[in-house]
Amino acid sequence: MVDASGHSFYNMGTATRIVCLAPSCTETICALGGEDLIVGTDRYSNYPASVQQKRDAGIIAETGSYTTPSFEKIVQLKPDLVVGISSQYSHTQMINKLRNIGINGIVTADGESLQTVYDNTYMVGVAMGLPETATSITTTLKEQVEQTQTFVSASTERPTTMVALSSDKAPWVAGINTYISDVFSKSGAYNAFDGSTNIEISSDKTVDGWKQINPESIVESNPAVIVVMTQYACNQDNYDRMLSELPEEWKSTDAYHNGKIYMVGGSASDMMSRPSTRLAQLTELMGRMFHEGSFPQTIEIPMFFSDDYTDYITYSKTLGGSI
Repeated sequence: MVDASGHSFYNMGTATRIVCLAPSCTETICALGGEDLIVGTDRYSNYPASVQQKRDAGIIAETGSYTTPSFEKIVQLKPDLVVGISSQYSHTQMINKLRNIGINGIVTADGESLQTVYDNTYMVGVAMGLPETATSITTTLKEQVEQTQTFVSASTERPTTMVALSSDKAPWVAGINTYISDVFSKSGAYNAFDGSTNIEISSDKTVDGWKQINPESIVESNPAVIVVMTQYACNQDNYDRMLSELPEEWKSTDAYHNGKIYMVGGSASDMMSRPSTRLAQLTELMGRMFHEGSFPQTIEIPMFFSDDYTDYITYSKTLGGSI
């Protein structure tokens, strides 16, 4: 029962002033009902929207960037709990430094799978002094993911899917040991770059983590569905422009020929890029994208969506009203 840095997360008391060093940590604390306890976040924490609004109004302080938190700013806020993520070594260093002066901190694990998200949620809740809430929210997350898995299990078709951080000729994609790969598995698809779930992928084509691939890999994997995360506004003009400007390697895929390339931006893109409690929502959204007819209430997923993504999900919209 230790965090990702090997430190016990029990008996820290009840948190009343919390600093979050990463957007995923902020989302998890808010899902556990702790938004009003947050006194500082990194500058990229923007969900729920009220967190960004409070930071703009000076109610919540900015403690630095995702990679370079400020020790001085954090100490000035007098927190009794600081939460970071192990994928950033600066977070582990910062939290160890804060522990040395008597400030509690925990380091959450990287998002290798949905299980790490469940574990992180429970860990943060216990560190906040809310073990019952931690158990309840973690259980709800699991149930929502399992609900999607139950609905899509009747389908024998499992489309091979690629998620990319851009529509560049050589994009960054998610491979094995990522929560994305786990979400695809639970929502009835295969990750085009994860040979542990798709036996048709040879070991030399498997990507470990988030990596940049060469254009030939897209041709060889030939995904049936492609999801592109974008920083641009998700509208018809930008979507049409993206399709028209796709590299020839992308246009050779089944996804392109069958009209199965999706553009995801705004809050939906943030959700896909963070190992946090919204991954239950992502699982339902992907399940509906891959197997629209498998759900009791049919909701057609548009080819591009952004902050409106919650319009296309039902049972995972909230965690008991916490998000």
